[in-house]
Amino acid sequence: MSKKEFIRRIPQEYQKQLELTRLKISLIKCRNKTEVEKAKMFLYFQSEKIFENINDYNKLKAKSFLKSSLYEYLLNNSNLNVKSLSTKIVESIDIITVINIMDLEMKKRKVIFINQQKEKKKAGVDITIKKDMTYNAYVTIKNHLLSFKVIVEKDYKELKNDDFEDFKYFLLEKNISLSSIRNYFKHLKAIFNRLIESDKITYNPVKVPSVKSLEDDKLMFDYDEITTILANLEDEESLIFKTLLYTGMRMDELSSLKKENIKNDCFYFFDSKNYFKKIVPIHASIIADIKNIMDNINSSDYIFKNILTGTTRVDNIRNPLNNFFKELGIQKTLHKTRATFITYLNFYNENFNSNDIKVLTHALTGEDNKSYVVAKNIEKLRTIVNSIDLKKLQEIEKLM
Repeated sequence: MSKKEFIRRIPQEYQKQLELTRLKISLIKCRNKTEVEKAKMFLYFQSEKIFENINDYNKLKAKSFLKSSLYEYLLNNSNLNVKSLSTKIVESIDIITVINIMDLEMKKRKVIFINQQKEKKKAGVDITIKKDMTYNAYVTIKNHLLSFKVIVEKDYKELKNDDFEDFKYFLLEKNISLSSIRNYFKHLKAIFNRLIESDKITYNPVKVPSVKSLEDDKLMFDYDEITTILANLEDEESLIFKTLLYTGMRMDELSSLKKENIKNDCFYFFDSKNYFKKIVPIHASIIADIKNIMDNINSSDYIFKNILTGTTRVDNIRNPLNNFFKELGIQKTLHKTRATFITYLNFYNENFNSNDIKVLTHALTGEDNKSYVVAKNIEKLRTIVNSIDLKKLQEIEKLM
């Protein structure tokens, strides 16, 4: 074992949950041998907390917990000024994620709140019932970010507005209240503004969504809108739209489909958020059209818009369609096809196994989905997909 590393083998019964065989944390920032040994002992006891509450952790959460614990330990045993924490921590890690930033903000917030409470107490305010709602919000935001995964795997300087737009949709799909989502985004925007003020970044990727936009984002396509769109689209665009409606795919998932991704009348693709393999049977009403395309392309060709390539491919497929919807007077985007698919299956679910529904609506975790789909008969999923009759959306519309 390196003198500058903490390594602990994970008990075998926890390895599947954590998708790891051992925990490994660099101790390169420890100043001397004594601090290294103390840090190892500290992390040993922190890892016990993971094992005691194993259902609360996955691979990413476990690593993040130990790293943030180590940073806090080192800070508590150093002479660093709180105002310099950002620079010290930012310079100590190769890739700095939004979780690292959140941990730093939470550390700073504790100090700020304590000082604020001291001032309030001097002024005669009863501080015994005061809670730090900002800190609590930070904890909740961090937990949601850890569940989302995609954002937390990137360096914070690489984050774009689209990343946080996807995070917004993720929260909406979890039925988080509109006011809570706005509150989370206000905090995130303020955090990134502080990074701008400290010259760490020059652009704030976080935009606080309006209440109206959030309400609109929860809406699905209604049947009349779908028939209007299909009546006005060209054949390939129409098939793209129907494929999204019948699969619940995200645009980048659909855009990545190649001939080699279709087997046994099913789409085989990677979930674009958590990167596990997914299988969705092709709806009977579009199989003939998909096969017709396959007969005329190579195995490595894209199913849709093969001429479009590169990093702009998704936008070059999505944007013209979204703009076309606006021309038709329909103020919705292609992302609503996903909401439509999920809403439909959750509404007409009484004759199907709940886990089958969850597989198709992306409600299972990556590990659960992987083991479940492999073990289950795909024909059950095919039955569910083929049960989708878009005209029946009218029944759901009556309740909205």
